[in-house]
Amino acid sequence: MRAFIAMPFAEQFNSHWQTIQKVCKELQVETYRVDTNLSYERHIDLAIQQEIKNSHFVIAILTGDSQKHICNPNVAYEVGYAQGIEKETILLVEEPEMLSFDLKQQRTCLYRGDMEKLREGLTAEMNFLKKKLSDKYTEKIKKFSNEVERCLRIVLPFKYRMFGKNIGVVESKIIYNFYFYKDKYLASHGITVSGEENPVSLCSWLGYIANKDERRDELRQWLKSYDGQIRGLLGYDTSIYYEANNIQKSMGREYEFLHENIVLDEQRFGTAAALQIALRLRTYIETMQPLYDKFLEEKNMLVDAKPKYQ
Repeated sequence: MRAFIAMPFAEQFNSHWQTIQKVCKELQVETYRVDTNLSYERHIDLAIQQEIKNSHFVIAILTGDSQKHICNPNVAYEVGYAQGIEKETILLVEEPEMLSFDLKQQRTCLYRGDMEKLREGLTAEMNFLKKKLSDKYTEKIKKFSNEVERCLRIVLPFKYRMFGKNIGVVESKIIYNFYFYKDKYLASHGITVSGEENPVSLCSWLGYIANKDERRDELRQWLKSYDGQIRGLLGYDTSIYYEANNIQKSMGREYEFLHENIVLDEQRFGTAAALQIALRLRTYIETMQPLYDKFLEEKNMLVDAKPKYQ
Protein backbone atom coordinates (compact mmCIF):
# COMPACT_ATOMS: atom_id res chain seq x y z
CA MET A 1 0.00 0.00 0.00
CA ARG A 2 1.26 3.47 -0.87
CA ALA A 3 0.55 6.93 0.57
CA PHE A 4 1.21 10.31 -1.04
CA ILE A 5 2.43 12.77 1.61
CA ALA A 6 1.23 16.35 1.13
CA MET A 7 2.93 18.75 3.55
CA PRO A 8 4.95 21.98 3.79
CA PHE A 9 8.65 21.43 3.18
CA ALA A 10 9.88 23.96 5.75
CA GLU A 11 12.49 22.79 8.29
CA GLN A 12 10.01 23.21 11.14
CA PHE A 13 8.08 20.22 9.77
CA ASN A 14 10.99 17.77 9.90
CA SER A 15 9.64 16.19 13.09
CA HIS A 16 6.24 15.81 11.41
CA TRP A 17 7.85 14.00 8.49
CA GLN A 18 9.82 11.69 10.78
CA THR A 19 6.65 10.83 12.69
CA ILE A 20 4.73 10.08 9.49
CA GLN A 21 7.55 7.88 8.20
CA LYS A 22 7.68 5.94 11.46
CA VAL A 23 3.93 5.29 11.53
CA CYS A 24 3.84 4.29 7.87
CA LYS A 25 6.76 1.90 8.30
CA GLU A 26 5.03 0.26 11.29
CA LEU A 27 1.85 -0.19 9.25
CA GLN A 28 3.75 -1.35 6.13
CA VAL A 29 2.75 1.60 3.98
CA GLU A 30 5.17 3.03 1.41
CA THR A 31 5.47 6.84 1.45
CA TYR A 32 5.96 9.24 -1.45
CA ARG A 33 6.90 12.88 -0.83
CA VAL A 34 7.36 15.01 -3.89
CA ASP A 35 10.51 16.90 -2.81
CA THR A 36 12.38 13.70 -1.89
CA ASN A 37 11.20 11.43 -4.71
CA LEU A 38 10.55 13.72 -7.64
CA SER A 39 12.75 13.13 -10.67
CA TYR A 40 10.80 15.36 -13.05
CA GLU A 41 12.45 18.55 -14.25
CA ARG A 42 9.28 20.24 -15.53
CA HIS A 43 5.54 20.29 -15.00
CA ILE A 44 5.70 19.50 -11.30
CA ASP A 45 1.92 19.95 -11.03
CA LEU A 46 1.35 17.14 -13.54
CA ALA A 47 3.87 14.97 -11.72
CA ILE A 48 2.07 15.55 -8.41
CA GLN A 49 -1.26 14.65 -9.99
CA GLN A 50 0.16 11.44 -11.42
CA GLU A 51 1.72 10.42 -8.11
CA ILE A 52 -1.55 11.04 -6.27
CA LYS A 53 -3.30 8.82 -8.83
CA ASN A 54 -0.67 6.11 -8.25
CA SER A 55 -1.16 6.16 -4.46
CA HIS A 56 -3.87 4.44 -2.45
CA PHE A 57 -4.50 7.48 -0.27
CA VAL A 58 -3.11 10.88 0.75
CA ILE A 59 -1.78 11.99 4.14
CA ALA A 60 -1.94 15.78 4.34
CA ILE A 61 -0.54 18.17 6.95
CA LEU A 62 -2.66 21.28 6.49
CA THR A 63 -0.86 23.33 9.15
CA GLY A 64 0.42 26.59 7.68
CA ASP A 65 4.09 27.45 7.63
CA SER A 66 4.55 31.08 6.60
CA GLN A 67 1.01 32.07 7.65
CA LYS A 68 0.02 30.22 10.79
CA HIS A 69 -3.65 31.20 10.72
CA ILE A 70 -4.38 29.52 7.36
CA CYS A 71 -3.60 26.09 5.96
CA ASN A 72 -0.80 25.65 3.46
CA PRO A 73 -2.25 26.52 0.00
CA ASN A 74 -0.12 23.96 -1.87
CA VAL A 75 -1.26 21.19 0.43
CA ALA A 76 -4.87 22.38 0.12
CA TYR A 77 -4.56 22.15 -3.67
CA GLU A 78 -3.24 18.57 -3.45
CA VAL A 79 -6.05 17.59 -1.06
CA GLY A 80 -8.63 19.13 -3.38
CA TYR A 81 -7.22 17.25 -6.37
CA ALA A 82 -7.11 13.96 -4.46
CA GLN A 83 -10.69 14.30 -3.28
CA GLY A 84 -11.75 15.34 -6.77
CA ILE A 85 -10.58 11.98 -8.14
CA GLU A 86 -12.10 10.17 -5.15
CA LYS A 87 -8.85 9.30 -3.38
CA GLU A 88 -9.15 8.85 0.37
CA THR A 89 -7.41 11.52 2.46
CA ILE A 90 -6.15 11.71 6.04
CA LEU A 91 -6.15 15.34 7.17
CA LEU A 92 -3.82 16.51 9.95
CA VAL A 93 -3.85 20.02 11.37
CA GLU A 94 -2.36 21.72 14.41
CA GLU A 95 -5.37 23.87 15.29
CA PRO A 96 -8.94 23.82 13.92
CA GLU A 97 -8.84 27.60 13.31
CA MET A 98 -6.44 26.96 10.43
CA LEU A 99 -9.12 25.14 8.43
CA SER A 100 -11.41 26.73 5.90
CA PHE A 101 -15.17 26.22 6.22
CA ASP A 102 -15.39 23.25 3.83
CA LEU A 103 -12.43 21.42 5.41
CA LYS A 104 -13.92 21.86 8.88
CA GLN A 105 -16.78 19.61 7.80
CA GLN A 106 -14.39 16.71 7.18
CA ARG A 107 -12.85 14.12 9.48
CA THR A 108 -9.60 15.72 10.70
CA CYS A 109 -6.92 14.78 13.21
CA LEU A 110 -5.89 17.63 15.57
CA TYR A 111 -2.46 17.29 17.11
CA ARG A 112 -1.95 20.77 18.67
CA GLY A 113 1.82 20.78 18.19
CA ASP A 114 2.32 17.49 20.05
CA MET A 115 4.18 14.87 17.98
CA GLU A 116 2.95 12.06 20.22
CA LYS A 117 -0.63 13.15 19.54
CA LEU A 118 0.21 13.29 15.85
CA ARG A 119 1.58 9.74 16.00
CA GLU A 120 -1.44 8.40 17.89
CA GLY A 121 -3.96 10.22 15.73
CA LEU A 122 -2.28 9.20 12.45
CA THR A 123 -2.01 5.57 13.56
CA ALA A 124 -5.71 5.46 14.42
CA GLU A 125 -6.71 7.16 11.15
CA MET A 126 -4.53 4.87 9.06
CA ASN A 127 -5.87 1.72 10.71
CA PHE A 128 -9.41 2.96 10.09
CA LEU A 129 -8.63 3.84 6.47
CA LYS A 130 -6.78 0.61 5.69
CA LYS A 131 -9.82 -1.37 6.84
CA LYS A 132 -12.08 0.84 4.73
CA LEU A 133 -9.87 0.46 1.65
CA SER A 134 -9.63 -3.31 2.19
CA ASP A 135 -13.43 -3.62 2.33
CA LYS A 136 -13.76 -1.42 -0.75
CA TYR A 137 -11.21 -3.50 -2.66
CA THR A 138 -12.94 -6.72 -1.63
CA GLU A 139 -16.20 -5.40 -3.05
CA LYS A 140 -14.40 -4.59 -6.31
CA ILE A 141 -13.01 -8.12 -6.39
CA LYS A 142 -16.49 -9.57 -5.92
CA LYS A 143 -17.98 -7.50 -8.73
CA PHE A 144 -15.05 -8.22 -11.03
CA SER A 145 -15.21 -11.95 -10.31
CA ASN A 146 -18.90 -11.96 -11.22
CA GLU A 147 -18.06 -10.22 -14.48
CA VAL A 148 -15.32 -12.77 -15.23
CA GLU A 149 -17.85 -15.55 -14.61
CA ARG A 150 -20.36 -13.92 -16.96
CA CYS A 151 -17.73 -13.61 -19.72
CA LEU A 152 -16.62 -17.21 -19.23
CA ARG A 153 -20.14 -18.46 -19.81
CA ILE A 154 -20.17 -16.57 -23.10
CA VAL A 155 -16.75 -17.49 -24.55
CA LEU A 156 -16.23 -21.08 -23.40
CA PRO A 157 -17.38 -23.91 -25.65
CA PHE A 158 -20.46 -25.56 -24.23
CA LYS A 159 -18.70 -28.79 -23.22
CA TYR A 160 -16.36 -26.83 -20.94
CA ARG A 161 -18.94 -24.68 -19.20
CA MET A 162 -19.29 -26.88 -16.16
CA PHE A 163 -17.39 -25.13 -13.38
CA GLY A 164 -17.46 -24.30 -9.72
CA LYS A 165 -16.59 -21.15 -7.81
CA ASN A 166 -14.91 -21.19 -4.42
CA ILE A 167 -14.49 -18.22 -2.11
CA GLY A 168 -11.83 -18.19 0.58
CA VAL A 169 -9.65 -15.86 2.61
CA VAL A 170 -5.85 -15.94 2.62
CA GLU A 171 -3.98 -13.30 4.62
CA SER A 172 -7.15 -11.23 4.87
CA LYS A 173 -7.56 -11.16 1.10
CA ILE A 174 -10.61 -12.53 -0.65
CA ILE A 175 -9.79 -15.31 -3.10
CA TYR A 176 -12.18 -16.26 -5.89
CA ASN A 177 -11.37 -19.46 -7.73
CA PHE A 178 -13.02 -20.77 -10.88
CA TYR A 179 -12.36 -24.41 -11.68
CA PHE A 180 -12.98 -25.95 -15.09
CA TYR A 181 -12.58 -29.59 -15.94
CA LYS A 182 -13.57 -32.18 -18.49
CA ASP A 183 -12.08 -35.22 -16.79
CA LYS A 184 -12.36 -34.80 -13.03
CA TYR A 185 -9.82 -37.52 -12.43
CA LEU A 186 -7.12 -35.74 -14.30
CA ALA A 187 -6.94 -31.99 -14.71
CA SER A 188 -8.47 -28.69 -13.77
CA HIS A 189 -8.10 -25.14 -15.09
CA GLY A 190 -8.74 -22.16 -12.91
CA ILE A 191 -8.55 -18.46 -12.20
CA THR A 192 -7.69 -16.86 -8.89
CA VAL A 193 -8.64 -13.22 -8.35
CA SER A 194 -7.05 -11.80 -5.23
CA GLY A 195 -4.22 -9.47 -4.19
CA GLU A 196 -3.33 -6.03 -5.49
CA GLU A 197 0.09 -6.62 -7.05
CA ASN A 198 -0.90 -9.72 -9.03
CA PRO A 199 -4.68 -9.65 -8.81
CA VAL A 200 -5.30 -12.37 -11.40
CA SER A 201 -3.58 -15.73 -11.74
CA LEU A 202 -4.38 -18.37 -14.35
CA CYS A 203 -3.47 -21.98 -13.60
CA SER A 204 -3.85 -25.53 -14.76
CA TRP A 205 -3.44 -28.33 -12.26
CA LEU A 206 -2.85 -32.01 -12.88
CA GLY A 207 -4.91 -34.15 -10.59
CA TYR A 208 -6.26 -31.17 -8.69
CA ILE A 209 -9.53 -32.92 -7.93
CA ALA A 210 -7.93 -36.33 -7.53
CA ASN A 211 -4.66 -35.27 -5.96
CA LYS A 212 -3.60 -38.88 -5.28
CA ASP A 213 -4.14 -40.02 -8.86
CA GLU A 214 -1.00 -41.86 -9.96
CA ARG A 215 -1.46 -40.74 -13.57
CA ARG A 216 -0.51 -37.20 -12.65
CA ASP A 217 3.26 -37.70 -12.67
CA GLU A 218 3.10 -39.93 -15.74
CA LEU A 219 1.05 -37.32 -17.56
CA ARG A 220 3.52 -34.59 -16.61
CA GLN A 221 6.36 -36.42 -18.27
CA TRP A 222 4.21 -37.32 -21.28
CA LEU A 223 3.30 -33.66 -21.79
CA LYS A 224 6.97 -32.68 -21.74
CA SER A 225 7.32 -34.21 -25.21
CA TYR A 226 4.75 -31.63 -26.40
CA ASP A 227 6.59 -28.67 -24.85
CA GLY A 228 7.13 -26.86 -28.16
CA GLN A 229 3.49 -27.18 -29.15
CA ILE A 230 2.27 -25.99 -25.73
CA ARG A 231 4.60 -23.01 -25.59
CA GLY A 232 3.84 -22.12 -29.18
CA LEU A 233 0.14 -21.82 -28.36
CA LEU A 234 0.37 -20.36 -24.84
CA GLY A 235 3.44 -18.17 -25.28
CA TYR A 236 6.84 -18.44 -23.71
CA ASP A 237 6.04 -16.28 -20.68
CA THR A 238 3.78 -18.94 -19.19
CA SER A 239 5.46 -20.98 -16.45
CA ILE A 240 5.34 -24.74 -17.05
CA TYR A 241 6.41 -27.23 -14.38
CA TYR A 242 7.40 -30.63 -15.75
CA GLU A 243 9.76 -31.81 -13.03
CA ALA A 244 8.53 -32.54 -9.52
CA ASN A 245 11.42 -30.66 -7.88
CA ASN A 246 10.65 -27.54 -9.94
CA ILE A 247 6.92 -27.44 -9.26
CA GLN A 248 5.72 -24.16 -7.85
CA LYS A 249 4.00 -24.73 -4.54
CA SER A 250 0.83 -22.71 -4.24
CA MET A 251 -1.17 -22.91 -1.01
CA GLY A 252 0.39 -26.32 -0.36
CA ARG A 253 -0.39 -27.70 -3.82
CA GLU A 254 2.47 -29.56 -5.49
CA TYR A 255 0.64 -30.48 -8.65
CA GLU A 256 0.46 -27.13 -10.41
CA PHE A 257 1.40 -27.45 -14.07
CA LEU A 258 0.79 -24.10 -15.76
CA HIS A 259 0.88 -20.70 -14.10
CA GLU A 260 0.58 -17.15 -15.36
CA ASN A 261 0.06 -13.83 -13.55
CA ILE A 262 -1.90 -11.04 -15.20
CA VAL A 263 -1.29 -7.65 -13.60
CA LEU A 264 -4.29 -5.36 -13.80
CA ASP A 265 -4.74 -1.85 -12.46
CA GLU A 266 -7.76 -2.09 -10.17
CA GLN A 267 -9.24 0.81 -12.14
CA ARG A 268 -9.51 -1.61 -15.07
CA PHE A 269 -11.65 -4.11 -13.19
CA GLY A 270 -14.38 -4.02 -15.82
CA THR A 271 -15.88 -5.95 -18.70
CA ALA A 272 -12.92 -5.49 -21.06
CA ALA A 273 -10.45 -6.94 -18.55
CA ALA A 274 -12.85 -9.74 -17.59
CA LEU A 275 -13.23 -10.68 -21.26
CA GLN A 276 -9.45 -10.65 -21.71
CA ILE A 277 -9.08 -13.12 -18.85
CA ALA A 278 -11.94 -15.33 -20.07
CA LEU A 279 -10.42 -15.55 -23.55
CA ARG A 280 -7.02 -16.38 -22.10
CA LEU A 281 -8.48 -19.21 -20.06
CA ARG A 282 -10.22 -20.52 -23.17
CA THR A 283 -6.79 -20.67 -24.84
CA TYR A 284 -5.51 -22.69 -21.87
CA ILE A 285 -8.38 -25.17 -22.11
CA GLU A 286 -8.36 -25.52 -25.90
CA THR A 287 -4.58 -26.05 -25.84
CA MET A 288 -4.38 -28.56 -23.02
CA GLN A 289 -7.63 -30.51 -23.08
CA PRO A 290 -6.96 -32.26 -26.44
CA LEU A 291 -3.60 -33.37 -25.07
CA TYR A 292 -5.22 -34.72 -21.92
CA ASP A 293 -7.73 -36.61 -24.05
CA LYS A 294 -4.95 -37.99 -26.24
CA PHE A 295 -3.07 -39.20 -23.17
CA LEU A 296 -6.17 -40.94 -21.81
CA GLU A 297 -6.87 -42.53 -25.18
CA GLU A 298 -3.33 -43.86 -25.51
CA LYS A 299 -3.54 -45.29 -22.01
CA ASN A 300 -7.01 -46.69 -22.70
CA MET A 301 -8.39 -44.60 -19.82
CA LEU A 302 -11.25 -42.75 -21.49
CA VAL A 303 -14.20 -43.79 -19.38
CA ASP A 304 -17.57 -42.30 -18.59
CA ALA A 305 -17.73 -43.60 -15.06
CA LYS A 306 -18.55 -41.20 -12.28
CA PRO A 307 -15.31 -39.82 -10.76
CA LYS A 308 -14.17 -41.25 -7.45
CA TYR A 309 -13.04 -37.84 -6.26
CA GLN A 310 -15.45 -34.91 -6.00
